[in-house]
Amino acid sequence: MFNSQILEVAVGVSFIFALLSVFVSIINETIAGAKSLRAKDLEKTIRNLLSDGSNLPLNPFVLDHNSGLQMAVALLGHPLISNTGAPTVLGKGFSAPAYIDGKAFSSALLHLLNPTQIAGVTFTNLISSVSGLKNTELKNSLLPLIQTANGDVDKARKNIEDWFNQSMDRLNGLYKRRAQMFNFIIGLALAITLNVDAIHLTKALWNDQATRESLVKQAEIYQQTSSNKSAKEKSKQVQTKDADSKNDKANNPDYKQGNGAGAPATAQDSNDKKISTNEDTQSCDIDCAKKKLVQINELISGLSLPIGWQEDNKIVFTDFNLGSFLIMVLGWILTAVAITLGAPFWFDLMNQTLKLNVRFNGKHPDEKAAS
Repeated sequence: MFNSQILEVAVGVSFIFALLSVFVSIINETIAGAKSLRAKDLEKTIRNLLSDGSNLPLNPFVLDHNSGLQMAVALLGHPLISNTGAPTVLGKGFSAPAYIDGKAFSSALLHLLNPTQIAGVTFTNLISSVSGLKNTELKNSLLPLIQTANGDVDKARKNIEDWFNQSMDRLNGLYKRRAQMFNFIIGLALAITLNVDAIHLTKALWNDQATRESLVKQAEIYQQTSSNKSAKEKSKQVQTKDADSKNDKANNPDYKQGNGAGAPATAQDSNDKKISTNEDTQSCDIDCAKKKLVQINELISGLSLPIGWQEDNKIVFTDFNLGSFLIMVLGWILTAVAITLGAPFWFDLMNQTLKLNVRFNGKHPDEKAAS
């Protein structure tokens, strides 16, 4: 082990907080997915970008460019955007898109402004369409973006993408803050339910060498398993890339040398591969979340952790002591705050602390034998 009580306690506490953070994050994301919170936030942001606050009635059969609200509804229903929705949490149907690429947004918006320009939007037609909008807020937002393009449609499209992406950055910041708030609430509920008192936990690990060393050992195993899994995934990705490259060269007569390993002959082939990859990832999210919850629950249950409602801490209520109770409440709050820092923070702290053992004490005997 570390031969350092402080480092062992730091690793143990970090490992516990990391596991709890993952557990809470999965619950938070599952709730957000079930309630389509990301999709609803995205819809509100787009309506705010395109709507002038008017209460004009919506006509689903006629697109009224003067109604910012109807423009927002039409844009969200555009095939470039509506077809990017992910499977629902229950696996039945598809939800509204929770993320929109800036290029898809600008392309859909330009198509709505110039629906008759099949061959492509000209700069003159674009200026004319935007200048004719009675939606003053939308017109005043788009005109400077287009006029600064100096006659270049691609530049105007890029300006619109940047305008949209800036709004998405603000939305991401808002969503992260709300996710942290939800993580705190869920973490506090979890801390009270399981009696995960950060103060009691630290004291228990400091005083109980057997539990402390057992927890550190589990952290080392978890770190090694995660490292091996990451290495295997990277190796598999390289092998898949090499196989795709060979197949492209063998089966694609239009394959051009010099475009890089595995370069497709057309942009469409590249898009098809990206779509396929995204679908695999989205379909795996739900199953992976369920499996991770089970795995983490089993891992936490298998550890002899100083948490839970034992007789020694139940006495706080049976033989009420205000000081002890306030310290317990403070411990719950500290646990919830620790959870809001996120699993990456605690796993990184755990890994860095584990590395200190190698620097100060050398490799573990088992590691030396393996190497």
